[in-house]
Order: sequence, then C-alpha cells, then structure tokens
Amino acid sequence: MPSSIQIKFLLQLLLTLTLFAANSIFCRFALASGEIAAAEFTVLRLISGAFTLWGLSFLFASLGKEQASGSWGGAVALLFYAAGFSFAYVQLDAGVGALILFALVQLTLFLINFRQGYIANLFELAGMLLAMVGLAYLLLPSSSAPSLSAALLMALAGIAWGVYTWLGKGVKHPVVMTRQNFSRAALLSLSLLPWFNWTEMLSINGMVLACLSGGLASGLGYTLWYLLLPSIPAAQAGLYQLSVPIITAILGIVLLDESWTLPLTISSLLVIGGIAIAMLKRGTD
Repeated sequence: MPSSIQIKFLLQLLLTLTLFAANSIFCRFALASGEIAAAEFTVLRLISGAFTLWGLSFLFASLGKEQASGSWGGAVALLFYAAGFSFAYVQLDAGVGALILFALVQLTLFLINFRQGYIANLFELAGMLLAMVGLAYLLLPSSSAPSLSAALLMALAGIAWGVYTWLGKGVKHPVVMTRQNFSRAALLSLSLLPWFNWTEMLSINGMVLACLSGGLASGLGYTLWYLLLPSIPAAQAGLYQLSVPIITAILGIVLLDESWTLPLTISSLLVIGGIAIAMLKRGTD
C-alpha cells in the first residue's frame, strides 16, 4: 500500500502534468473561439507568468533572495516558444499541437547532446528515428492532416523550448532563472505589437485565458515541476512528460469537442513509443 509521501508525490506530479496540458487547452480555447489574437495572447501570457513567478518569490523568501540567473538568450528562446505556440494553435487541435511540441523538444535536446559529442547507442537512435517516422506520418497529406504551416510553427516552438531547456541545464536556481527569463521575454514580446488586432477590443474571456495560461499553467506549473525534479531521476522525468500529449488530447475531447483520429493514435504510439525506448535505455546505462 503506497505511503502518504508517495500519494502526495503522485498527486503533485499529476497536478503538474495536468497544468502543462492545460497550457494547450487555454491557448486553443481562446484562439479557436476568437476571444483573443495570438500575439495578444502571447504578450499577456508572458507578463502574467512573470508576475506570478515574482509573487511566488516573495511568498517563498529563499527564492526572492537568490541572485538572478536568467539570460537574454533564454528570454529570446522563451519568446520564440511562446509565440510559435500561440500562432500554431490558431489552427491546430490541442492534442496534435502538444504531440508535435513534445516530440520536437525531445528531438532538439537529443541533437544538441549529439552535437556536443554525446555518442548515442542503437536504442536511442532507433527510438528517435521511430519518433520522427511518427511525426512524418501525422503530417502526411490527408483529410485529417493538420495545417503544415501551423505544424511548422509548433515545431519551431518545440525547438525553442528545447534550446531554452538546454540553456537552463544545471542551473542552481531554476525557478529564479525562469522568473528572470519570463520578465525579459515579456519585455521582448512588445515586438509582437504589429500583429495585434487593433480593430477590436480585448475580450475579458480572452484576457482571463491568457493570464491563466501564463500565471497558473506556466508560472505555477513550472515552479511545481522544478520542486519535483530533485526527487525524480532524469530518465523518469522525461518519461513522465510522455503523458502530457495524451492528457492534452483527452482534455481537448472533453472540453473543446475535438476528435481523436486514427492518424493521431498511430502517430502518438510511434512518437511516444520511440522516445520511451530511447529514454528507457539511457536510464539503464
């Protein structure tokens, strides 16, 4: 029978992964319903995320006292992630977008490590190849295939988030780093002003959804994840995130009336299975 500590850990983990999935749901719902434009969603998301992280720093005094560890490079990567994410979800279903995002994050980290001299074993190479085949299958021309331009934007978001993750690898205070990078990215996001929908006023619903994405799903979600990471082995941390596209797709079906198609099922099995093979083997080396 699981102990109270194990139950607490599992509940915190489930909440964190659900918050990750909620980012896609908030964004897709806001954009698909026309409540807000993608550029405006991005700016509000980054601003609300920065405010939330600063607020958490004041609540937890130890975080507030740590030296800033963010960077402008990290902020640029964060902006590209957030903008690509928002503009892609104008057309992509929540589950499809999460699958593309997740796969490109893992592939980017894999390629960066390979570029730095990491020698991949056959299981890792086979797993990543299987994942790429899964993505290619999802994007094959068909009546259910997602928009190629939107898929490319989400791929850009995944690459940017992979770079952002790599830039933050090994930092002593990841929550502080995230706070600083969100603040810088919020400032840089003003470059999206030309893409604002100036002909219509922002709706209350759109602003609320953007703030929920930035403050709750991003700010609080990332903080909870960083607090959990010390108790999670590296390989398992990646494997836990395999569930995010599935959670997102289920929430999309329940809340957004999206459909789970056969191509999405096959692609999900190939992508998630391939990355799982690569990560499981890495964890046993």
